[in-house]
Amino acid sequence: MRWIRPRFSLWQHPQRALIIAVLYGAAGLLWILSTDSLLQTWLRTEVSVWQWSTLKEIFYFFLSAVVLYVLLRQWQILQTLRHANQEQRLQQLLHLLDGNPWPLWLVEPQTLRILDRNAAATAWGNVAYLQELAPRSQLLKQWAENPDALRLSLDLKIPNGQLRSVELQRCAYPDPGAWLIAARDCGDLQSWQQLTQVGYWELDVQSQLVQTSPLVNRLLGKPSDQCLFSWQQWLEHFQLSDRLRLEQAIDTGMQTGRPIQATYALASDSQDRQLVELRAVIVRDLAGNVRSLRGVLEPKHQAPLTSLEPLPLSLDHPAVLRRILEAIPDPIYIKDYRGEILLQNRACLDLQPFVMPEVIKQEDINDLATIASGLPIINEEWTINPENWPSQHFLISKVPLRNELGQILGLLGIRRNVTRWRRAEQARNALSDQLEQTLAAVSDGVVVLDQNFVVRALNSQAAQQLKKTSEQIIGRVFWDLFPVELGATLQSELQPLQHQSSTRTFELWIDPLSTCWEVNVHRSTAEISLYFRDISDRVMSRQLLEEMAERFQLVTRATNDAVWDRNLLTNEIWYSANYSRLFGGEEKEITQKLVQTVDLQWRDRLDPDQRERIMASLSGAIANGFSTWSEQYRFLRQDGTYAHVLDRGYIVRDENGRAIRAVGAMQDISAIVAANEQLRLWLRAIESTGNSIIIADAQQPDMPIIYVNPAFEKITGFSAAEVIGRNFRFLQGLETQQAELEEMRRALEEGTYCEVTLRSYRKDGSLFWNQISLAPVRDQKGHLTHMVASQTDVSESKAFEEMLLQQATHDALTGLPNRLLFLDRLDQAAARARGGGSPIAVLFIDLDNFKAINDGFSHSEGDAVLQIAAGRLQQCIQEHETVARLSSDEFVILLIDLDVQSKARVKAAMIQSLMAKPFEVMGNPIELTASIGVATFPHDGQSGSELLQAADLAVCAAKQQGKNLWCSFSEAMREQLRSRIDIEKDLRQALIDNSLELYFQPQVDLVTHRLLGFETLVRWNHPERGLVAPGEFIPIAEESDLIDAIGLWVMRAAGLTLRRWIDHEGFTGSLSFNISARQFIRQNIFLKLFDVLQEFQIPPHQLEIELTESSLIESPERFVQWLQEARSMGFQVALDDFGTGYSSLGYLKRLPINALKIDRSFIRDLPHDHDDQAIVQAIVAMAKVLKLRTIAEGVERLEQAAFLEAIGCDAVQGFFYGPPLPEAEALAFLHRSASPGV
Repeated sequence: MRWIRPRFSLWQHPQRALIIAVLYGAAGLLWILSTDSLLQTWLRTEVSVWQWSTLKEIFYFFLSAVVLYVLLRQWQILQTLRHANQEQRLQQLLHLLDGNPWPLWLVEPQTLRILDRNAAATAWGNVAYLQELAPRSQLLKQWAENPDALRLSLDLKIPNGQLRSVELQRCAYPDPGAWLIAARDCGDLQSWQQLTQVGYWELDVQSQLVQTSPLVNRLLGKPSDQCLFSWQQWLEHFQLSDRLRLEQAIDTGMQTGRPIQATYALASDSQDRQLVELRAVIVRDLAGNVRSLRGVLEPKHQAPLTSLEPLPLSLDHPAVLRRILEAIPDPIYIKDYRGEILLQNRACLDLQPFVMPEVIKQEDINDLATIASGLPIINEEWTINPENWPSQHFLISKVPLRNELGQILGLLGIRRNVTRWRRAEQARNALSDQLEQTLAAVSDGVVVLDQNFVVRALNSQAAQQLKKTSEQIIGRVFWDLFPVELGATLQSELQPLQHQSSTRTFELWIDPLSTCWEVNVHRSTAEISLYFRDISDRVMSRQLLEEMAERFQLVTRATNDAVWDRNLLTNEIWYSANYSRLFGGEEKEITQKLVQTVDLQWRDRLDPDQRERIMASLSGAIANGFSTWSEQYRFLRQDGTYAHVLDRGYIVRDENGRAIRAVGAMQDISAIVAANEQLRLWLRAIESTGNSIIIADAQQPDMPIIYVNPAFEKITGFSAAEVIGRNFRFLQGLETQQAELEEMRRALEEGTYCEVTLRSYRKDGSLFWNQISLAPVRDQKGHLTHMVASQTDVSESKAFEEMLLQQATHDALTGLPNRLLFLDRLDQAAARARGGGSPIAVLFIDLDNFKAINDGFSHSEGDAVLQIAAGRLQQCIQEHETVARLSSDEFVILLIDLDVQSKARVKAAMIQSLMAKPFEVMGNPIELTASIGVATFPHDGQSGSELLQAADLAVCAAKQQGKNLWCSFSEAMREQLRSRIDIEKDLRQALIDNSLELYFQPQVDLVTHRLLGFETLVRWNHPERGLVAPGEFIPIAEESDLIDAIGLWVMRAAGLTLRRWIDHEGFTGSLSFNISARQFIRQNIFLKLFDVLQEFQIPPHQLEIELTESSLIESPERFVQWLQEARSMGFQVALDDFGTGYSSLGYLKRLPINALKIDRSFIRDLPHDHDDQAIVQAIVAMAKVLKLRTIAEGVERLEQAAFLEAIGCDAVQGFFYGPPLPEAEALAFLHRSASPGV
C-alpha cells in the first residue's frame, strides 16, 4: 500500500503549473518573433516587426497561457483532494494491517511479488516473492494463475526451518493492481483431522474449484500436495451411481440453506467398496448469496459385504477369538512376555488417541511388572485426563497368560470404563449431603410418616411450625397433633394415600396458628413424606392479586380500549378481550408469540404504507431509553377494513435501563378520525364556498360574531378582525327600519329559522342586496348556543329580476308594454268599468304594408320605423292610458274617459295624421299608413278579451276596405268571425271523418303530347255546404295550424293512390303535390316523406314536390339545405307560381330543383299581351340555361298552347287539356291517353 504514495507527487507543486504556462507563453512569443523575422528576411522588406497583427497574436498567446495556468491549477487541486482522500483510506488500511495478528502480504497478481507486508508477515521471513516460502510446491503457481480461487491450503516453510500448515486467503483490496493475501495457521486443525481421521474440503461456487486437505487426498488416492480440483474432477472420485445423488444434494442445500450429510461410495478399480461420509454447510456473503460450501470427509467402516464362512466352535480358533474380542465393548489387549501387543480390539484402538504418551509409557512398565511377577491385578483404578475432554475412570484387570507347564506367555489386559458409575456414585453422595444440608436450611417443614401415618422423623422447621418439640411429635399419628375439626380435615386428605402411591398437594388453614400451609404429600413404598410451608403471605398476596386482577378485568371491560402487555424478552404478548371485539374475532383474551398466527400478528396487520414508520418508532423508543411511546396508525380488521388506532404504551425497564416489558392500550379512533375528516371537509367547504358564513354566540349578550369565512370578507370588504365581537346589524347601516328586519329580530329572539333579503352596505359604503338565511344551533339539551347565518350577494339577481320583469311586461324594441301587461291593465279597467267606473275603449292599430318595408329595406330600418311609430303613439295618450305593442306591426291603445266613444274617434284621426308623416330612417323618407279598429265598452264587449277581439275584427275590416282607415266594430264582423270559427271546427271534423278528397289535373308534354302525370289538389266535400273551394278553407287552415294536418293527409293520400295506380294500372308518370312554407318550418317534412315511401314502397322519382316562390322568403339558406336533402332522397322538386314572388335569381341558381311552373297570371292573356309574352319567353329561356323543365299553368285555349310550344315550353296543364278530376275520371283520362291515336 505504501508503494502507491509516490504516484503523481511531481504534479502536486503549484510552481509546476506556473513553469509550464510561462514556457508555453515564451515558446509562443519566440515563434511569433521568429516567423516575422523570417518573413522580413525572405521578402527583403523594411516593414516593422511590431505590426498590429503581431500584437494580436502575442496577446492571444498570453491569454491562452493564463487559461492554461488556471486549468492546470484546478487539475492540481482536484488531484490533491483525491490523493488526500486516498491517503486517508491508505492510512486506515495500514492501521488495519499493522494491527492484524495474521500475516498479511500485498503482492502483484500472477507473479506474487511482495509489495508490502505487516509485522506478522515480516516474522515469517523477509522474502521478495511468496513462492520462496514454498519453493517445491506448484500449488502457489496454480493458484496465482487462477484468479477465481480465493483460498489455498498448503505447507509454508518459515525461517526457523519448520513447516507450518496454513490457509492462504485472498481478501478484498481497493486497488485492482494488487492482491491482499492473509495466512491462517491450520496446524491445530490438521492435528485434529489426523486424530479424528476427518478430512477437510471446500467448494468455491464462483470458480467451481474444490480445495482439499491432505487427509482427503489420501482417502481419494491422490498426492498430498495436489489440493485443487475442478468440480468435474471432484465428482469423478465418486462412483457413477452416487454422482447424480451428490449433485442433487448440493443443489438442494444451496437452495434451502440446510446442511448436507450423506454416505457415498468412492470410485475404485478393485471390487472393495469404500464408503465415506460427506458433511457440508453453506457459507454466504454479506449480501446473502452463496459463496462456498465447506465440509468434511471421513471414512465409514462397514461390515464385509460377503457372508462370513462358518467358523468352528472351538475357542482355540483365532477367528473366533478375534470376533469375541471385537464384540466386547471394553478395551482388551493381549501382550507377549516382552510387553509387545499381539492383539487388541476396536475399543482399545479408539481409546489410544485420548491417552497421553507418558501415561501409555507408564502402563507399559506396569504391564512388564505384572508379567515378571506373575501376579494378577484385579479392578485397579486408572484415570486418564484427555485434552479438552472430561476425566475418564477405568477399572483395570491384568491377568498373566500361562501354558500347560505354567510358564508365562503374555498378559491379558481389560480396561472397564466405570466413569458413569463413578460419577453416579459421586452424585449420589453429593446429593445425600446436599439433601441433609437442604433440609436443615430450607424454611419448609418436612415430616416423614410410616404407612400408618405415625411420625417417624422431622426437621427443626417442622417442629417450630407445629409449636412443639421433636419428642412431643415423633411416635404420634400426624393428625392427632391438631384440633379435632382440623385433624379430621387433614385425615380426609391423607387417608386416600394409604393404599396407593401418588403425590398430593393441598392448602390447609390452621386457625389456632393463624397461618395457612401448603402441604405436599409424596407416598412411596415404605413411607409418606410431608412437606409443608407457611404460605400466609402468599395467600394474602394471591387474594390481593385476584382482587387486582378482577379490578383490572373490570377496567378493561369498562373501557373500549384493547389493552396489551408485551414481554420484550420472550416476545410474548397478551391482549384483552376488547382486541377481538374491536378488530374482529371471538371475544376472549389472547396470549401469543409474535411469530405465530398471522391473523393475530400485530406487525402484519399494520397498514403496509405505515408499517416501516411504526416499527421504527417503537424500536427507537425502546432503544433510546424512552419510557412512553405513542403512535397513530391504520390497523387491519378481520373483515378486511382498516381501523384508525391511537396506540399508547409505557415501557418498563430494569435497573440497568434494559427494556423488559411494555404495557399499553389500542384505542379505536376511527369515528374520531372520520368526524375530524368530516369537520375538516366541512370547514374546507365553508372556507371555499362563495356564500358568506357568519357564526354568532347566542349565549353572550348581543350575540357577538365569533367567526366569518373568507367569502364574507370578499363580499363586504370587512376583515375578520374588524367584525369579530360585533353584532352583524352594522351591515344595514342607517336603514334599520326595513320590514324584513323585524322578521329577523323575531327569529333571533325565538331561536328559529328565517330567510330574508335586506339592503346592506359594504365597507366602502356601496349598497348590495343581501339574502340572509338564519339558522339556530342547539346543544344536546336543546339549549340555543349559536346562530349561523348564510349571506349571499343577490344584487345581480335583483337587477336580473327587474330586467326579467321589464322584459316580461314590456316590448324589448320599443319599450312599450307588451300583450301580457296590456291584457292585465285591460282586465283591471274592464272590471272597474263593470263596477261603475269610467267607460273604456280599445284602439287596434295595424301598420299597412309594413312587410314591404322589411323586404325592401332591411330589418334594422324596419325596427327604426317601429320605434318612431311607438313614439308617435305615446304622444296621443294621457298618463292614465296605455299604449302597447302586440306583435310585429300591431299596436293597441287603452282609452279611459266618460265620453270614450267621441274620444276614440278623435284619437283615431290623430293617430292616422301622425302616421301619415314621413318616417326619416337613415336618411331615407318612408311613407307609412295605419289601419285602426275601435271597440268600446260595454257595446262591443264586457271583458278585456272580448274588447280586444272586437277591435281586431274591426281593423281587419278596415284593411279589407282599402287600408289607411279606421273602423268601429259591428255585429256583422262578429257573425263573420263565427262563420270562420264554424269552418275551422268543421274542417277539424273533416280530417277525423276523412271527408277530404284528392282531385287530379293532368300535365301534358307539349312536344310528344303524352301524359306526364297529375298535380294533386285537395277538395272538401262538406255534408251541408257541398264541395267547398280551396280558397275558402285553405286560408283558415293556414291561420289555425290545420294546414299541417291537411298537408300530411295529402302526402299519405297521394302515396296510397300512386301505389294503387302502379299496382293496377302500371302507371309510370308522377304525382305532384304542394307543400306550404309552414310545413317546411314546423314539421320535419323529410322524415314524413320517407315514412310515406317506406309505407307504400313508392319510387321517389314518381313523387314531385311543389313549393311556392314565397316559401323562399322566410329562410332561403335553410330552404336550399332542405331541397338538397329532398333531391338526395330522389324526389322531383318544382317551383310553383314562378314569377309572382320576390325570389332572387342568385338563389334560383343555387336551388336544387327540377322544374319551374309558370304562374297562370302570365298565361291568361297570351298570346296577345306583349308583356306576358316577353316574361314567359324570358322564363323559358332562363330555365333552359339552368337546365330546368318549364310547366305552364292555366292553359285554356289552343293558341296559348301553340305559343308555348313555339317558344320551347316543355309541358302544360289547364282546362284546355283537362280540369281537376276525381280519381275515377282521372283513371279514365289515363286510359284514354294510353290508347293509340289519342
